Amino acid sequence: MMHVLDRKEPVISFGWAPAASMDMPRLAHPNAVPTRRPVPGPKRTITREARPSLPRGLTRDVLHRRARGELKQFCDTLGLSRQTRDALSTGMEAGEGSSLSGEPILAAMAALFECEPVEATTGHPLVLIGGGHAARVRAALSLAQRLQRSGRRVALYSLQEGRFPAPVAMFTGGIDVLTVGSVDACIDAVRATEEDELAIIEASCLDTGRQRANTLSMLTLSLSAEAIYVDDGRTALPDFDLFSGIERFILSGRPTPERFGALLDAAYRGGQAFAGQTMEHGIFHPMTPSLLADRVAQSVR
Repeated sequence: MMHVLDRKEPVISFGWAPAASMDMPRLAHPNAVPTRRPVPGPKRTITREARPSLPRGLTRDVLHRRARGELKQFCDTLGLSRQTRDALSTGMEAGEGSSLSGEPILAAMAALFECEPVEATTGHPLVLIGGGHAARVRAALSLAQRLQRSGRRVALYSLQEGRFPAPVAMFTGGIDVLTVGSVDACIDAVRATEEDELAIIEASCLDTGRQRANTLSMLTLSLSAEAIYVDDGRTALPDFDLFSGIERFILSGRPTPERFGALLDAAYRGGQAFAGQTMEHGIFHPMTPSLLADRVAQSVR
């Protein structure tokens, strides 16, 4: 008779059977379904057609040639000078994507041109020249209204040489405007401005007719003022080589592509900055590289 310690208890296996042991035999359940390991079939392979190999750099060369063609048409539309054209081409080709996309134009505008809006902390008088009288008055009023909303007091003056024998006070656009007919009267009036007021002078220095050649220099030197050119998109542009004292530009209206290109040429050659733009309904927007890039893109559409 077998001793009780030598007896082996039956083991019932479920699922995959463990490896057989020499000292413990495996007993299957009478009702268990025999299991079999799956037999692996032949491997399936997926074949792909080989793409034709291109020389390294071919795609980049094609894109650059296409971008240069678009850029040439872009510069021809604006009528840019060779100096500005080369600088603009370098700035735009450094960006990513097509040469006429938004990012390269924005990068080029930010790299080549300065945007310096008129701030409420400006401490020197401003002389708005160029363009037509209506455009200068609109720019002066909209700029004054914007500065006053920022908490800065503004005193407006209108210099119209030879038209008024004595200063005349007018109320325009909710702001008092002192109109004078001579440079000396304008200088005296601005010097009487209160200390916390910013003097903005709309001056007919570049208008044809009654002005003197040294009117602008008299105003800027006597008042330590800054000259800002207001472009109305219609008046003939002066020779900017003769007016080196102009510091910034204000855009008014919608210039033609050739005219806007001439302003870009003048700004790049003379180092003038863009201060802002005045809308037809009298709203002044400070200039930014993004706004300047939008103006460039719109002028060539």
